[in-house]
Amino acid sequence: MYFQGKLTIDPSQLTHIEKVKPRKAFKRILHYLTLGGVTEEQEVETFTAVSILQQLYMVFATSKINNIVRLSHDTRDFYLDEAGLTHDLKAALDHYETRVNPKSVDRFDKLVMVLEHEDETFKYLIEVYINRTHEVGEYPIEIVVLGFFNDFAGEDLDQVQYKLSHKIGSQKSYDAFLKEKRVPFEVFVQRLTQAIQEHIKVDDIQVEIQRKILLSRSKVSAKDDIRYNKRKGNYGVNYGYYGFDDYILYAVSWIDNCQDYSIVVDDAYYETMGGNDLGHMDTIDPSSQPLFDSSHSIFGNVSDFPNDTTSRDGGSWFNFDSFGDYSSGGSSCSSGSSCSACSSCSSCSSCSS
Repeated sequence: MYFQGKLTIDPSQLTHIEKVKPRKAFKRILHYLTLGGVTEEQEVETFTAVSILQQLYMVFATSKINNIVRLSHDTRDFYLDEAGLTHDLKAALDHYETRVNPKSVDRFDKLVMVLEHEDETFKYLIEVYINRTHEVGEYPIEIVVLGFFNDFAGEDLDQVQYKLSHKIGSQKSYDAFLKEKRVPFEVFVQRLTQAIQEHIKVDDIQVEIQRKILLSRSKVSAKDDIRYNKRKGNYGVNYGYYGFDDYILYAVSWIDNCQDYSIVVDDAYYETMGGNDLGHMDTIDPSSQPLFDSSHSIFGNVSDFPNDTTSRDGGSWFNFDSFGDYSSGGSSCSSGSSCSACSSCSSCSSCSS
């Protein structure tokens, strides 16, 4: 189990966001997305989306959340950290620039920024989605905060099971543990919400917090057994980001522990390692219900790796006129390429002004 906080910004709030010209790394991203001969309308919506993405990044940086894991548009990665590096966004963009084909750059549908952060209670994965098009149940800006318990991260399954059994080996200790941990997670999400409201002047942010449980189609005995979903367009924790193996190992072992100790799981949302959302269950007793059969039949027959059948109407959130005039500029950082802290430059004035 882990906690998920989802922050969504209502479409009506978009016009309240102050326009800020993209600088440094984000100016280069804007250049990449508009060098393929896009129309004026497409350039305006791209400028708007990149501007908002940059402002959100600055919110994180000022909150000392400055480790970017991934930066993408649709299925193309500007940056993907596969080595646990820090402060390396500029170098990654330099590499991207050498291999990008202008003719292959197309109108974006989704800009994605993934960050990681850690405190004494949680290991966080933060996913930021800037969605260009209208979809059912989708907002133009979505921020998903995942909080994994530091208590249970372990190098191997025996270590994980030992920690689980000693921390949540009874119904009483299980319930008390979740109640205790929910408080600091809610505080973290609340502070992030307040920072967004303060820095980009958005009043109406909807927040939803859930308990999430990962299910594997087969038993996991070691980290090497974890089946990640590396398909293009998948940005969730089940992608298999560097440094999260220990946390995924405990997360997929959670139900095993509940089954072994006859712990009833209340009020949880379930998801497969393939990324399939199985929905919410008020109460499940894992010791008596078939969570590990081939089809997760308690939720209905599902595929572990679903095809994306979501329809789009082609409309854009970001092609309104309120952002006025702008200049996309060139591909270089606005103050030269010597700023090596572009991935966490909360102190670099040229990134925010």
